[in-house]
Amino acid sequence: MNKEEQIYETLDHTADIAVRVRGNTLAQLFERAAFALFDTLVELNGVAESEETQIEVEGADLAELMVTWLNQLLFLWESRLLLFKRFEVNGPSDTRLTARAWGETYDDTRHTVLTEIKAATYHQLRVEKGPGGWHAQIVFDT
Repeated sequence: MNKEEQIYETLDHTADIAVRVRGNTLAQLFERAAFALFDTLVELNGVAESEETQIEVEGADLAELMVTWLNQLLFLWESRLLLFKRFEVNGPSDTRLTARAWGETYDDTRHTVLTEIKAATYHQLRVEKGPGGWHAQIVFDT
């Protein structure tokens, strides 16, 4: 995946970073939201897909599931310095997803951090099905 595919766009936001993500399926929406997170966080061209990580998250509804998913990925970045470039989401249901993510451990000689992201937030969060597929708006606290 890359920016040229127009899978997400950055929105104007006063202090934080907001993105709008599109997907043909709900699984693709979650995959692309994760890609937008890491594409905002780090220069992805230098990230190899050499390590695979299994991830499972739950939430009360789709909105909570999206925030929990993205914050779990941020937790893996912050706690284990894992950078991800590719995602495969299975399901998801309205309250649970399992996924595989591919990337590698951060290496300051090869990777460039672009933006420090603290969390995915509920502020102006939207996850909805509309004409042409699924859409999400997500604000990242920086």
